[in-house]
Amino acid sequence: MAKIWLRLILCFLVFQTFPGNMRASVHIEPYFGKILNFSKASQTESSVKYERDLDGAMYGARLGYGLLGFSAGVDFASSQFDAELKKPIGQVTSWKLSGQSVLSSVEASYFGLFINYDLPFLLRLWATYFPSVRYEFGSGDPLQNDNDLWKGTGFSLGIGYTGLPFFSLNYELRSFSFDEEYESSSDSTKELSIEHDSVEHLVGISIPMNFF
Repeated sequence: MAKIWLRLILCFLVFQTFPGNMRASVHIEPYFGKILNFSKASQTESSVKYERDLDGAMYGARLGYGLLGFSAGVDFASSQFDAELKKPIGQVTSWKLSGQSVLSSVEASYFGLFINYDLPFLLRLWATYFPSVRYEFGSGDPLQNDNDLWKGTGFSLGIGYTGLPFFSLNYELRSFSFDEEYESSSDSTKELSIEHDSVEHLVGISIPMNFF
C-alpha cells in the first residue's frame, strides 16, 4: 500500500517540470480540528476487548504541490485527547468502585502522504495514507503505563467545503491499526498478537494556499 501511494505522488510531482499552463504550485494547508467524542479506540488483553471513547483536539499541516485541481504531498499532525475506558462495563464499574481512574490523556503524532482534488460546487476530497501513527499514553490509564506507546499505520478520507473566503470547512474520517507497543516500564517494544485499533471522526477548518 505504501509503495502505491509513493508512486502516485512521485508521478504527480513530475508534472511540475512541464512548461506553460502545466506549471505546478506549492500547496500549504495548515489545519485545526476537533476529535468528536464518538471516536473510539479498542484493544484486546487476555481475551478481553476494551473500548475507549476519544475526545480532544488536533492541529497539523499538509505540504506539497498543486496542479490542475490536484494537490499531493505530506501531512504532519499532532493531537491531544482524553481516552476514557467505557467497556466492558463490568470491569469499568469495578475499577471505579475501587477508586481507580479510567480516564487518561493521550498525545498522538501522525505522518502521512495525501492526494487532494478540488471538485466543482466548492467541494474538495482528499485521501491520506499514514505510514506512521503513534499514541503516547499519560497517567490515569488502568491498562497502559505513563509514556507507553502504540505504533501503527492507517488511512483517512476527507471532504471540505470551500465557500468561505480563505477557509475550508472539513470533515475527516481516520482509521488506524497498531501492531507494536512500546512499554516504558521495561523499555522494550513488542509485537501485538492482536492489533489495537482506533477510529477518529474529525471536524475542523483549514487554510488551503497555493503559491506559483
